[in-house]
Amino acid sequence: MKEMTALLLAGGKSSRMGTNKGFLKINNQTFIEKIAKSVSHIRDVYLVVNEAKVYEQMGLSIVLDEYKECGPIGGIHAGLKASRYNSCIVLPCDTPFVDKYIVDYLISQDDDCYDLILPRTSDGKYHPLLAIYHKSALHTIDTAIKNNNYRLLNLIEKLNVKVIDIERKGFNVDNILNNINTKEQYRKITSTPPVIAISGISNSGKTTIMVEIIKQLKAKGYKIGTIKHDAHGFDMDYEGKDTYRHRQAGADGVIITSNGKYAMIQWSEQEVPVETLISYHSHQDIILLEGFKYSSYKKIEIVRKEISQQPVCDQETLLAIATDVNMKLDNIPIISLDNITALVNIIEDYVREYRHDRS
Repeated sequence: MKEMTALLLAGGKSSRMGTNKGFLKINNQTFIEKIAKSVSHIRDVYLVVNEAKVYEQMGLSIVLDEYKECGPIGGIHAGLKASRYNSCIVLPCDTPFVDKYIVDYLISQDDDCYDLILPRTSDGKYHPLLAIYHKSALHTIDTAIKNNNYRLLNLIEKLNVKVIDIERKGFNVDNILNNINTKEQYRKITSTPPVIAISGISNSGKTTIMVEIIKQLKAKGYKIGTIKHDAHGFDMDYEGKDTYRHRQAGADGVIITSNGKYAMIQWSEQEVPVETLISYHSHQDIILLEGFKYSSYKKIEIVRKEISQQPVCDQETLLAIATDVNMKLDNIPIISLDNITALVNIIEDYVREYRHDRS
């Protein structure tokens, strides 16, 4: 991967939100932490801010704005000057659903012949706050700031720009570019039902445990939605079926419906972010994920002695470990593999806590 710097723009006063947006939480992570995770594979990551002390707790390299009170253009200017690389990918701290896949795609489109690599959506809008800037743009940016011309769309007109149409690559731009500016917008994205992952390495018995958990939760009256991650790929459509023929003819998405149920198959060049899939289950009481061991969601990890001896998930995300291995971890319940009732009780405790925190 090309060497570059990631610039996380901390933003300004957050006047419409009434609090610092970067410290808002979703799925147990602040917006800043989530966005930093999407660029964690990039060598240099800078958090560009107007006041250092507020952000010291984030554990990121901090760059201070040189020009104050001029909006995002000031942050881009400071980050470009501080970077040791020619290219800087810019991300705002109020778009918590930006992920590694869109970051990697933008990086793959980088070209040193241009000042700016600029995404465009199908509605014709440009998105200069999720873009790659080069040091060749610095003089033009500096001049614009000194002339009190802070509008990024005006800046674009003065730069040599490579435009890329990101929706053609199958990205869910409504999700990725969803910037959270108001309390109502924040309430909407945090009104998702509680999400718990049943995780573990391959062949640890996740499906068996998850099925038994679903049975007990259903018996208690919960509506359950599930999402399974298949690392090997899957196919739900087969030769000879009408929907298969639709796809072979060139359809980009297929829906089949009958009395009481429907199914949708949508093809994408990129893996769809789990947050998008979760949104399809917004009417359920609880969402259970199978897999997703490296996600930030709370989880129960399955550790089966024939397969492994130690958990692999981030322990800060663990609600419990279900295992037949003799182990002890601080502050993490260790539950027998056959004690499904205990696992369900732990899930219910988390659901109650989750709902209380949002009431």
